[in-house]
Amino acid sequence: MSTFLKQLRTIGWAKETVPYTAESTVTANIRADKIEYDEDIQNTARKLAHGDLSLDQVVIGKQALKVKFEAEVYPSTTAVNGSGTSAPVWMGMLGSCGYNVSYYSNGGATGWTSTPSSAATESPMTIVIQEQAEGINPNIVQVKAHGCMGNATFSIDKVGSYPKMSYEFVGAFDGYSVLPDSSSFSVNITETAPAIPVLAATITRSNPDGQITQVCDKVKCTLGAKTELYTDPAASSGYFGAHITSRDPSAEFDPDFSEDSDPVYQDMIAPNAGLLSIGLGAGGLAVQIQAPMAQIMPPAKVGEREGHLVRNLKMRLCRNSGDDELTFTTLNQ
Repeated sequence: MSTFLKQLRTIGWAKETVPYTAESTVTANIRADKIEYDEDIQNTARKLAHGDLSLDQVVIGKQALKVKFEAEVYPSTTAVNGSGTSAPVWMGMLGSCGYNVSYYSNGGATGWTSTPSSAATESPMTIVIQEQAEGINPNIVQVKAHGCMGNATFSIDKVGSYPKMSYEFVGAFDGYSVLPDSSSFSVNITETAPAIPVLAATITRSNPDGQITQVCDKVKCTLGAKTELYTDPAASSGYFGAHITSRDPSAEFDPDFSEDSDPVYQDMIAPNAGLLSIGLGAGGLAVQIQAPMAQIMPPAKVGEREGHLVRNLKMRLCRNSGDDELTFTTLNQ
């Protein structure tokens, strides 16, 4: 009997060349942690009239796989020229969360930007979770799903930690495969950018009077993608795959209670929506997160942190010109 260590769990992914057709090969290049998965297998109970109280066997129905994990958020480490290079992996995965990822060059700065796209509702990936047994030349178990799309949340847990992106994907479940070690995929993390400590960061929000620095400890920005599995009676899992059907992006953070210089109440009831901006990194390598029309939502509850009053704010991230509610950019200058 094989025994499996959770610490040996890895994840591979591949953007589907033909959407909703499983890829046979995946790449394990994401700087991931806390990988979890859960089968969602439907069943229908049966109770035939046998003249007794005993139940009949259930019928197994549609099968989906839910996958969630965290990944480090970091900048590009080298200047990119738009050819032969790709966006940081954490950003590339946003392509299956309803986002468009593109290269840009502006003056001496180059990098990658990821913006919401109403045309990216059918951009799925294939995901494989690999479990490895202990020992030399161990067996492996691969758990696979295709047609996966999902949601992502950017977060800063506390000042001094590093930013991360938490993903939640769902797709059509393709089952388990038990394979020899020779059939395993190898982890190939090639991006060497260091994790960014949340120090010397710039976090601001704007109102009609200008930019207001936000002295906070925690930040969370959620893409708010709503994912629906599309039923297909011809599919062995009962699902064609997942689609994004809507989005409701939001942000949460805990700035100091400073109503004299940061009029949260007035901006909330006016209402005054403005730019929420987060800048991380230094030395020409940086990550920027921006929401051009962030609106404070009631209630803006007063809380406490380190003996001082804070506001526990939640903001709706609204459209400015459309498909621009929350953007992520890596800079290399």
